[in-house]
Amino acid sequence: MIPKATTIATAAPLSPRRSSLMECPPLFDFASSYPSPRTACHLILVFGSADTIFPPGHMTDQSFPKSFHLRKQAEFDRVFASRAYAADDYLIVHGCVNDLAWSRLGLSVSKKSGNSPERNYWKRSIREAFRLSRSELPVGIDLVVRPQKGAQADSLTIQRSLPALVRRLAKRLKIPAANARQEDTR
Repeated sequence: MIPKATTIATAAPLSPRRSSLMECPPLFDFASSYPSPRTACHLILVFGSADTIFPPGHMTDQSFPKSFHLRKQAEFDRVFASRAYAADDYLIVHGCVNDLAWSRLGLSVSKKSGNSPERNYWKRSIREAFRLSRSELPVGIDLVVRPQKGAQADSLTIQRSLPALVRRLAKRLKIPAANARQEDTR
């Protein structure tokens, strides 16, 4: 059974052509829980602002869709050809500037990093560190991250190391600090 459409009032009209009352199908019950990410994206497109859907302080998007991955060999080659990198005792981060409004991640974990479970642990930990720190990382950089040969690190160490290395790399790539993270101008 399909429920009836619900009328939802917004704080202000979005455009002169739209009224402040909009006819919207009942995508979820506002009183019971927060919307799913897909539903929230739809509502943000309809209403124009996340502030009308989520209260202040609500979690930011921490997903890791394919658009944030480096997938093609040519993309990896371009990053390695730029010869810009930053390293510490645990990770080596190679990078180059991209023309996108977000940074992308590629992983290069060789057999020198250990056996299969160890390599998979490195990959999971680096992806998780990127996903969790994406909001504080500079934008517009393609990154290829690889572990140092023979390094042993836990996930927390990787989560601390990756953002610092990416910021250091952004300085080497001469990405201005003011543009390192685009501010919301709403």
